[in-house]
Amino acid sequence: MATTRLRKRYCLLTTQGSNQFWLKFTIKPASTKRKLVATTLAFALINILSVIWIRKGLSLDRNMGNLLILAIFVSSLLILRRPPVESFTVYRNYGLQVTKVKGLLILPDAWNRRWMAQGKFIPRDQILDIVINEGFVRGFQVVFYLAVIVKESKRLELLFPVCSTCFQQF
Repeated sequence: MATTRLRKRYCLLTTQGSNQFWLKFTIKPASTKRKLVATTLAFALINILSVIWIRKGLSLDRNMGNLLILAIFVSSLLILRRPPVESFTVYRNYGLQVTKVKGLLILPDAWNRRWMAQGKFIPRDQILDIVINEGFVRGFQVVFYLAVIVKESKRLELLFPVCSTCFQQF
């Protein structure tokens, strides 16, 4: 069972397992589609211009030109990524799994989730509390964030670290 809630700046997708053993919250910023289109266009433009420049502007033999085109393709593929999708899964009586997927442009979402996901599991016995807190960022804006207080940790563990860049400045 899945439910989706649209907000001004993000989309929250809630998924529950059939046996109600786990509950997953996934957040996508509202600008995900725009960023994906812009990144895809930049990827295509970089590769098209590099092919034209190498074929017309450089006097390389065909093998070296193809190798340079391949190097530019692979490097632009690794640099220009999909916008991140963050989620956390609550496993009843076990703990939390925090996952971030920032996959490759040419792979489908299912493959990116399987191969490009970065996750961290926090066992239940290490969790002291889960809080919704507020922080102040530049321009006197108030940002609400969801965090976990973990035993023997000096920092809060942000569940959706989309605002972590705001707090790194303090």
